[in-house]
Amino acid sequence: MPAPSARRFSVNPPKKVSLLYLCSLDLQRNPAMINVLAFAVMPLNPALNVPYPQPQAYCMNTLRNIVFLISFLAAAAFCQPVSELKVLAIGNSFSRNAFLYLQDIIDAHGKAKATLGNATIGGCSLERHWNEHLKSQQNPEHKPYSYKGKKIALQDFLAAEKWDVVTLQQNSANSFKPETFQPWADHLAALIRQHAPQAKIHIHRTWAYRPDHRLFRPGSKITPEDMHKQSGEAYRQLAEHLQAPLIPAGDAMWLAYHTQAVKPVLHDPDFDYKNPTYPQLPKEDGALHVGYTWRKNAKTGARELKLDGIHANKRGCYLLGCVWYAFLFQQDLADLKYAPAEITPEDAQFLRDVAQKTVQANR
Repeated sequence: MPAPSARRFSVNPPKKVSLLYLCSLDLQRNPAMINVLAFAVMPLNPALNVPYPQPQAYCMNTLRNIVFLISFLAAAAFCQPVSELKVLAIGNSFSRNAFLYLQDIIDAHGKAKATLGNATIGGCSLERHWNEHLKSQQNPEHKPYSYKGKKIALQDFLAAEKWDVVTLQQNSANSFKPETFQPWADHLAALIRQHAPQAKIHIHRTWAYRPDHRLFRPGSKITPEDMHKQSGEAYRQLAEHLQAPLIPAGDAMWLAYHTQAVKPVLHDPDFDYKNPTYPQLPKEDGALHVGYTWRKNAKTGARELKLDGIHANKRGCYLLGCVWYAFLFQQDLADLKYAPAEITPEDAQFLRDVAQKTVQANR
């Protein structure tokens, strides 16, 4: 007779283990849960004389195989190309940047169809989007967005199509301040689920400003790298909280800026910034942001040279469009030939490679 202290377990594998239950557990992020499940699924059978470690090892191996299979199937399903999507962005000028070439990219590639909607207000934060919704509830005539040539309220925008994807983002000035995300993100997520229950919420991870933006002036407490890292962490936390995929647009902008063969030119030594002559502009090779542009002074009408170190230029917008397309539609950009006329074939290839690499790193 075995010693009283030695427990006996059946070596037979459990007949009923809920696959859905296993899927619901975040086993990939919490490998220790495999140990817990190994004990949980081992049925006690005092009649069999089986040493304790053997069934534990058996169940551990079985569970690891199940987890591996689930992970493999999930990854395979995730990487299947999507042929058609209806995508609504709740954003601002940054989502307009992302959408500038997105439809052209989709059409030129010829492997998918898309319906795109952009619920945007310039510089709009999550808080303001929510407040605009509250105004529309109080006053049905308040319609701050536009779709198909008509003014529309946010709740009606959400119901205008059977959206497959709805994206959220913070405005860039607050993107690196996680305390500005809530409770507005939760309110908007609830609104999406109410008016577009079939849609999957995604988070648009936006990008850092150009290094010579005034936010980073001497004496500032933040650097471009700080903005990139802190905004990335804030978006990651939001995506995790909402259990939403994260579109890595900002990561692609950062990677392209720091890995391109041409070192970005922020200051043209041959340009007279103090006494510029319209319409001359400084050289800004390697730029992904708009950079210097001429604008009319609203009061005087005079032309003034201004720096836009916030928004994406045509190179940046093309890169963003490639990221959104590759991420949402699970498409390989290797055979995409389209690029705006202003971008050379070699540069377009570089930007597509960056987009593909970034998307693959974030799957």
